[in-house]
Amino acid sequence: PRVARLSLGYAYLTEPTLADHALAGNDGGFEDVSDAARWRRRPFVPFTPMSGTEAHLVLGFDAPLGEGLVSLFIDAQGQPEGDAPSLSGSSFDWHYLSPTGWRPLSVYDETGGLKRPGLLQLVRPQDLVSDHAAMGERGSIRASLRQGEPMRPIPIGGVWLNAIWAAQREVVKSDIVGHADGRRSQVFELRRKLGSLLGPVTVDVREWVGEGRDWEHVAEKVEPSRLRLERDRATGAVTEVWIRWQQVAHFHDSGPTDRHYVVEVERGDIAFGDGEQGMLPPVGARIVAGYETGGGAVGNLPAGSVNRLSGMVPFVDGVTNPVPARGGADIERAERVEGRGPQHLRHRDRAVCEADYEWLATEASPAVLHARCDGLVGPAGFAQRGWVTLRVLPQGEGPRPEPSGELMRRVWQHLARRAPAVVAGRIRVLGPRYLPVGIEVRVAPQSVDVAAAVEARVRALLADFLHPTRGGPRGDGWRFGESLLASWIAMRLERLDGVDHATDLRLVVSGSIVEERVDVAADEIVAAGEQLVIMTLGAV
Repeated sequence: PRVARLSLGYAYLTEPTLADHALAGNDGGFEDVSDAARWRRRPFVPFTPMSGTEAHLVLGFDAPLGEGLVSLFIDAQGQPEGDAPSLSGSSFDWHYLSPTGWRPLSVYDETGGLKRPGLLQLVRPQDLVSDHAAMGERGSIRASLRQGEPMRPIPIGGVWLNAIWAAQREVVKSDIVGHADGRRSQVFELRRKLGSLLGPVTVDVREWVGEGRDWEHVAEKVEPSRLRLERDRATGAVTEVWIRWQQVAHFHDSGPTDRHYVVEVERGDIAFGDGEQGMLPPVGARIVAGYETGGGAVGNLPAGSVNRLSGMVPFVDGVTNPVPARGGADIERAERVEGRGPQHLRHRDRAVCEADYEWLATEASPAVLHARCDGLVGPAGFAQRGWVTLRVLPQGEGPRPEPSGELMRRVWQHLARRAPAVVAGRIRVLGPRYLPVGIEVRVAPQSVDVAAAVEARVRALLADFLHPTRGGPRGDGWRFGESLLASWIAMRLERLDGVDHATDLRLVVSGSIVEERVDVAADEIVAAGEQLVIMTLGAV
């Protein structure tokens, strides 16, 4: 025999060696116990109980903080699911460590007391020190739970220094969209629009250019805040008069002398009046637009994917996004806006009844597909006066889309501004409750040769039909509380290309067989469960 490899293992015990240095960490600090550790017959207690019963979160910095504003991002998830953001402020007091002890620290806290992700901003105290100097720390701050506040676990995903909020957008300051030619209702296209328009569009019109003092007649009745004069550098004489026009929703209330324009957000167009409802820009006038563009679902990126600067920024060495970028939604389709229009006339931007809350939630963001309001339902899960619980179904391609924290806060803020003051702090926004529905069916293909392809098409049809956002009998998603009929599935299977017939169709809910109809609770939405597709050949 041949030995390809031979290894030998053994254990070797040495005589005990005295430690050169020993530090014991207790109560947020370190004690040097090196002398006691060197002597064999001098026992000591390395770990001691913490002093006091107060709860603290201590943050230590391993490098000197810069002068001025210090901005931290805390990925806190302490908000109980669906609870309304606290209107009473934070549950914590912040302090910093000075040579004389802990002293109060003034902070700007977007986390609401470690209840949600946000920025924590402070001005670095000049006498900031650390009680962990032996470990290389350069400063310590802490959050102390206020007396009387309940103590509970607070999950924190991480803390990052030098953080700011960022949005996926481009700022266009001067887009020359064209020149007026005197036609009525002239329309101009925003040439540098990328994605959606974010916010209002500013329009400056050059209404006069030349020499002399004729410009005074153009500018005499214009508000100074809307007037900009370009002057000759040598003589100081006015050479151009620019006037900022006003964006309006429509021309119904515009007169022939009103400098108004309308923005068509979806197409990215600017429309001027016809001379009777809305003033005509002077012939030959240059028109310059300013706006912000971008956004959309394309901006929802995973953590770490934003890692490159597009230009040089002083004192910035690099960038990254430590948490996923979320909250982006594509612009709404016109048919959705048209369907919501009559409801807006009914609720008049105020939340009074349950239907008002539901329709207003869909106006908070295009990412909200459907909403369901349970009036008087509070955190306890049953009727509680003064509480409103809202469940939202977000747009999404996943099998069971869940709203992000950013989307739920946006919906809450939108509703809180339109609800009665006594209710604003008691609005809960939750994700949907899904009811998984499994399907068992036998399918006979028209030909044995296409059996595999037909099975794939059947499974895709079932997954699409039961998908929360693109399924349902109308193909635009399931509504809350909408029941499922087996006949809807049977009809679609019979029409599917390559299917001869389908039999033994059964719906499975929570392990039970349902033959004809699945009743769905008012706060639930249908979702796809397990599929069992049996392909049969020949007679069934």
